[in-house]
Amino acid sequence: MRSALISIVVALGIVGAAYAEITVESVGTTRVKPDTGCVTMFVSQRGVDAAKLEATLRQRAQELADKLSKLEGVRRCDVKRADLSLERSVMYDGNVPAPKIFRGTYAVVVLAAPEEKLMLNVVRVGVDSGAEMTAEQAHYAEERVTYGVSKADGAYSDAFADALRKARSRAKHVADQSGLKLGGLKTVVEGSACEPRYVMMEDLRLYGVEFAGPDPSTVQLSVRFWITFDTK
Repeated sequence: MRSALISIVVALGIVGAAYAEITVESVGTTRVKPDTGCVTMFVSQRGVDAAKLEATLRQRAQELADKLSKLEGVRRCDVKRADLSLERSVMYDGNVPAPKIFRGTYAVVVLAAPEEKLMLNVVRVGVDSGAEMTAEQAHYAEERVTYGVSKADGAYSDAFADALRKARSRAKHVADQSGLKLGGLKTVVEGSACEPRYVMMEDLRLYGVEFAGPDPSTVQLSVRFWITFDTK
């Protein structure tokens, strides 16, 4: 409701412009059956030698990826460095510099069939191998087990059609209240949508998959648009 009110206020502000346009914000949604599951796990470690620490972590992450790739239903395992930082949290006294302690994290991203039992098995093998489901200073979305669609073009079109229908209805209401007549569609600008419980994992678009979750039976795709109409 709050979003709708904000959109109407924005639209009313534009009505007074020289070109008499109405712009509304609209979020289109659609639901599809997922064809891919994803699990993101991390291996972390501390050490005093940054180069040695990074090499060790890369080897640990690759060994985990090799082990997970052998599970039936797993399609792809990718290894990616998530973080390598310097910590100086230990001070012996005011005159002695704190020792250099490095903390490193590598991520293992697993793409697999969208089956809950398989996802749980991937997590079990990872945890048994010393991996974590969360990692400090790793810039990933909060959801570690997600489900999505590998070909989102059709779902995107459905979401846009839903957004356009909502936008036209809202813009007509604004036009009627302003003594104007709604004209044709002029511009469409895609924004960002962040709906509760459906987190778009931007980093994973590199893998050609749109992710949302966490429901393994259906995925909700949400896309935000700013849509402008002419008035007569």
